[in-house]
Amino acid sequence: MKKILCISVLFICLLAVGPVYAGSIDGLWTLSAPTGELVGFGMARENYGILLFVTLSPDLTDWQAFAGSFNGTSAPDLTTVVSQDAVMHISLVLTSPSSGTATITSCTPIVPDGCDVPVGLAIQVQKAF
Repeated sequence: MKKILCISVLFICLLAVGPVYAGSIDGLWTLSAPTGELVGFGMARENYGILLFVTLSPDLTDWQAFAGSFNGTSAPDLTTVVSQDAVMHISLVLTSPSSGTATITSCTPIVPDGCDVPVGLAIQVQKAF
């Protein structure tokens, strides 16, 4: 009887919380240069119109965190919130639910050679899962 009561309470609590859905952009993304070369990985999480995007270099030694508003198909100004190299601004536009382009719109180095990616470079993003 206790088991049935516990399961019932758990079920009621789950109903009270409501459904939780992953946004269309949530997940793991690959980042590729225009030449097709893999330049990194990204993890995206969108909630209430705010997009958090964390990038990781292919050799797993460098990462950056970005945040900005997201309207369902684009994030016009993702700004670096954590970086050891540079403060960057990126414009992200999704061309489909699983692909898009991230363009670097500005870069201010924190350390010498911190902006190793040129402003204006369009990086292809592809959703892995």
